[in-house]
Amino acid sequence: MRTLILPCAGKSSRYPGTRPKWLFTHPDGKLMIEKCIEPFIENKNFKKKIITVTKEIEKKFNVKFLLNQVFGNKVKVFVLNSKTKSASETVFKTIKNFKLNGQIIVKDSDSFFYLDKKFKILNSNFIAGVDISEHPEVHNIHQKSFLRLNNKNQIIDIEEKKIVSDKICIGLYSFRSAKDFMKHYENCSKNIKNKEIYLSYVVKSMINDNHLFLYTKGSNYEDYGTFTDWLRIRKKYRTFFVDLDGVVFKNKGKYGLKNWDTKNEPIKKNIETLIKLNLKGTQIVFVSARDQNYYNKIDKNLKKLGFKNFKILLGLHHSQRILINDYFITNPNPSALSINIPRDNDNLGQLVESL
Repeated sequence: MRTLILPCAGKSSRYPGTRPKWLFTHPDGKLMIEKCIEPFIENKNFKKKIITVTKEIEKKFNVKFLLNQVFGNKVKVFVLNSKTKSASETVFKTIKNFKLNGQIIVKDSDSFFYLDKKFKILNSNFIAGVDISEHPEVHNIHQKSFLRLNNKNQIIDIEEKKIVSDKICIGLYSFRSAKDFMKHYENCSKNIKNKEIYLSYVVKSMINDNHLFLYTKGSNYEDYGTFTDWLRIRKKYRTFFVDLDGVVFKNKGKYGLKNWDTKNEPIKKNIETLIKLNLKGTQIVFVSARDQNYYNKIDKNLKKLGFKNFKILLGLHHSQRILINDYFITNPNPSALSINIPRDNDNLGQLVESL
């Protein structure tokens, strides 16, 4: 049997004063935990998918009901009486409760990525990681576990919060045997006193006992490890309301020699800025006073320019536009900003950089 475990019974100390981080809402509308498990939820190789939480959190946030709304019967929620000292302890107690055997894959609740489809995940010890030189957006490097590889992509060492290579673990550990995990967790518990027993310690114990661990590279990696990381990810997914006339196209009105029926004249630099944002995940809502019957023409023009996953809102008043938005700790003040740009000016890029 193969089991996917998400340990969510720890302290969550990197998100102080908030609800559990895995209950935060990702900009795309999914819960963080839903986002984290998304690439694995439909994988039929896993007979069980278990999220382990504490009784306190379950009671306070009605977690069983909430996760049933999200996942239905695809996921089992296991409730512990109290917080654990580490993710590895949470996994240990989960294995023990369900009497699991066979392969277990442990997935952190604060990262998102895809695995290489060609990589054979079945019945093997492996860790997913990335090269930090390819991910300059990862800022809390000192909080990561680092992997040393040989030329066969085998892991020869793992170090917690110690920079020994350019490869970091991104929150997925596979153990071919639940029995092996239990044995080496217990060894770590005996040998490591008054310290959090990280999953990397269990892996290191197994490597030292000649267990082979492979490395596989994750793609589309997003790190939600700290609240600062979360805010940085959210920034990538901002929503821009962009006026078409005077920002994207040279301004023109309903009447005159140049009007809404004549060919649109792109403002190239502004378009380059917006497409760059768009490709990184920014949502763009194009707004205009143009009539609704111009929708198809505008949609076709914008797609031809290279925009994707955008929205168009037409028929607005030709007047001042005011955005009103709420804010909270999870969507901090200011939750709405504005840019005023001179008509037909092409310096949008500079103005966006200043936000």
